[in-house]
Amino acid sequence: MRVCVITQDEAVAALVREGTRAAEAKIFKSSDEFIKCVLAPDRPGLIFIDLTSIKDGLRAVQFIKSSSEIRSIPVIVIVPMGQPDPEIAISQPDGVLVFPFSADEVAALATRRAPT
Repeated sequence: MRVCVITQDEAVAALVREGTRAAEAKIFKSSDEFIKCVLAPDRPGLIFIDLTSIKDGLRAVQFIKSSSEIRSIPVIVIVPMGQPDPEIAISQPDGVLVFPFSADEVAALATRRAPT
């Protein structure tokens, strides 16, 4: 399974990579390459969007969830600790990881959300 991740935080990238080690994790720091990964013919099985380091991350979630071609791909958002932003719920992610988190939490959430 391919996993597409957008983050500018090396610690987040390392934790997601470790938590999804059975998958091929592709880490992106910019939206352009990330969107190409999501729209590629060999669609990812899981998407992580780091809202702590990507300022247009919510827009990416909304784009994915509004597209009939890719809305079925599970999207997990990474949010900072504290009170959740109401816009996160509106964007309808399939899962939420609260930073800081562990690779075990990534693995558990990925296992529950990834297609079988």
